[in-house]
Amino acid sequence: LILVSPVKTTSVDLSSMVQVAGQTMKPNMLPAQKQTVKSGAEYLQSSRANVCQVSNRSPISCSESGKNLLLRYFKDLEYIASRVDFTKQKSDSFTWSCASYAAAADQFVKSSDPQLELTAVLYNIGVVCSSIGAHLLDDRSVESMRGGAKSLQLAAGFFRYCASYDVRSKNAGGNKVQGSSSLVTYGQLSDRFSTDSLKVLEALMLANAQLIFHELACSSVLASDSIAKVAAGVRDMFNLVVKKVGEMQRPADDIKSAAQLLASLFDAEAESRMAIFSKENFDVPSRLTHLANALHIVYHARSKLLPQLRSTVSATSGLALYDKSAFADAVAQKLAILDAELRKRHASAHEENSSVFHCTPAEHVPRVQPRISVKSMDPSDMIEGHAVDAKVLSAAALFVPLELSGAALAYSTKTSERSMASFQKLHQANAQLAEALSSLRTGEDALNLLQSQTGSGDTSRLSTGNEAVVNSVKAAKQGGGFARLEELSQQVQMMSQESDGILKEILANLAREAADDAAISKRLMSVQPGVVRNRMRSEQLTGPYRSSCATFNRELEAARQADRRVMSELAQNKKRLEALNSVKEEDLNFLLANEAAAPKNAELSALVNTINARCQEIESLRSQIESLAHSFTQVCSTDEPKESEIPLDSTQQSSYFQSRLNSKYSELEARSKPLLQKSDELVSKANSIQAEIESVSQEGRNEFEAKLQVVLNHSDSAVCWHTLHGYLQEGMNFYSKEHENLSKVSKEVSGFVVSRKTEADDLSARLASMGISNQSYPAYGSSEPSLMYSAYQQPYKPEGAASYIQNQYQAGPPSQQYGYASQPQPGFPPQNQFGFQSNQPQNPPHFQQYNPNSDPNAPSP
Repeated sequence: LILVSPVKTTSVDLSSMVQVAGQTMKPNMLPAQKQTVKSGAEYLQSSRANVCQVSNRSPISCSESGKNLLLRYFKDLEYIASRVDFTKQKSDSFTWSCASYAAAADQFVKSSDPQLELTAVLYNIGVVCSSIGAHLLDDRSVESMRGGAKSLQLAAGFFRYCASYDVRSKNAGGNKVQGSSSLVTYGQLSDRFSTDSLKVLEALMLANAQLIFHELACSSVLASDSIAKVAAGVRDMFNLVVKKVGEMQRPADDIKSAAQLLASLFDAEAESRMAIFSKENFDVPSRLTHLANALHIVYHARSKLLPQLRSTVSATSGLALYDKSAFADAVAQKLAILDAELRKRHASAHEENSSVFHCTPAEHVPRVQPRISVKSMDPSDMIEGHAVDAKVLSAAALFVPLELSGAALAYSTKTSERSMASFQKLHQANAQLAEALSSLRTGEDALNLLQSQTGSGDTSRLSTGNEAVVNSVKAAKQGGGFARLEELSQQVQMMSQESDGILKEILANLAREAADDAAISKRLMSVQPGVVRNRMRSEQLTGPYRSSCATFNRELEAARQADRRVMSELAQNKKRLEALNSVKEEDLNFLLANEAAAPKNAELSALVNTINARCQEIESLRSQIESLAHSFTQVCSTDEPKESEIPLDSTQQSSYFQSRLNSKYSELEARSKPLLQKSDELVSKANSIQAEIESVSQEGRNEFEAKLQVVLNHSDSAVCWHTLHGYLQEGMNFYSKEHENLSKVSKEVSGFVVSRKTEADDLSARLASMGISNQSYPAYGSSEPSLMYSAYQQPYKPEGAASYIQNQYQAGPPSQQYGYASQPQPGFPPQNQFGFQSNQPQNPPHFQQYNPNSDPNAPSP
């Protein structure tokens, strides 16, 4: 099938356009009227968002839902455009683009006249219908192909309807309004929306539908000559498209070439079918001629028309063929198959003629006459079948039709005023009922909460969440409260100072050993330089220890920062942590004992039942009021007498107007009075119930509720206690392991220093015994080193705690909120077996202990 691309649009603030234009036309609207206009405008805005999705989809939506979305929006906008003059606002404009899938255009056409919007939507409805037809054809079932042909004929009808559509003329009762289309300039879309272009699209959709009927004929039991006539109909329809394109001011070359190609294809198909018909009737001369004609047509299409289509450039503003390359490939494949089949049949026919018939091909055969089975379907019934939305009707009823004048305009003004007077009363009553309903629902929620807190007569006195809070507060009190946290913080600080002291002692021993080594090396250099060259210096031997000390220093510094954050958090929460002591343990046991009976359950249940009954009455009454208000707006929007029905005399006009208004509105106004009275009664009852709810909420708190509320007020304090307790415990674990590792390294360094001092003393004694002569001295290191000496060549490697350290302190930088762990997420931390917070933090402190097994920069032995 030959398909075309849709026109595209951008988002537009249609809600603002409607409200600004309405406010300009009727500046003295009441608040309820403004709200009505706003509601209708927002509904139109949401509908247009759906139009954008359907129109801008690539490929365009090929579903019935997409078509219905466009139709509903078209009907709503057309109706409100009949009463609201969009040109009176300058806030925004309708925006459309002639972009095609082949070549997107950057320029957009903008206009505040709804004629542009309505024409573009009609155009895209036609494109959607054509896409639905193509989609149904792919199914290949008889029912689907018939549905596809129907959709294509409907698309032709929409393009025909679009060519003659004028919103102002339609609103004026079908009478052409002078200069009605001069307000909108289509710009880049002029070629797309011109009458000639739309006529081309109508013919193109009908040709596509005729093509589907040919597919149906081929799958039926029709005779070959009948199928040939249907194929000839496809040929003639595409030739009509070629003719229509030629009449355009700016022809669409790609569509013209595509139509010529399909016309040739089905012309060859018609000749091929007639050749089959001639064979069935033993007409050998005609058979030979039909086959020869078909071969010549296929040759012309493959050698001339197909390359011509591939070389055309798709228009960016006018009509453009959708997916030209895919279409050309599909037709080329079809022509190749037909060419191979025709050559085979032609050779077979000549062979039969040479051996049996010895006939001469006919010099002339009549052109196959077409049988056309398609026509455009009028979309008017489908458009009118979509009712205008109630919100749009209500908003438009505030304004009189734009094209009315004289007596008709005077009557429209009167009917609008009378309708809106009743509508205003109903709207106010409905708003009061909505407020009362909301208050009752809120009160019902409060009573339900009160019932859950005071128990419901079953074995569970506490909800799961409240029980978790009680257990958490109890665990915090039993854990020692703030005093225990303060004690733990002091222990952490003491352990930190001890670790710092051990590290300083290690560094001092290494410094003294380095100074002693420098002194003896200087002495040896003056008397025995060779010995100095052979003797290892302190820097070489103590490098691993110094590296380990640097790592220890980084770990302790990070730990001190974490300590400061935890201590700061502890100081900030001191008051509320100390407030935990005010909770009595007997109250906690009382809440968990589940012994007290639940008071006021019967009273609360009765009140909740009363609320439900009143809410149902209010909802029912609101539904009736909304229906009646819609009836007023519907009567107002449809009550438009013809000029011929209105008397010319002014006195008779006044009597006629009053009589007509009474006939339209008296019944509705009579129905509204009891509804308004009932509304006042229900609002009064709702206020009484609300007062009773407040009274029950104040008086219904017993001992159980009071104690529970006290505990609930300390839930955050319990959360804070468990969090800080976990952090301090983790800090103590860290310093304990660090103290153990530092002590081990300190012992090793002390042994190393003693060994070096003993070695130096021995060397000094041997030098002293030799005097200062030039007698050669044995090379240093020729003797067996001490056993401890070789052990000191390895860097610090903690034992036992290595795996623990790797698992506990590898989680990233310290949290800025808490000391040893990342900031907890809002809400309760992880729960323990009581259903509440664990006394261990979610994440461990974020500082690392040194692990030489994983340190790539650790010095080699």
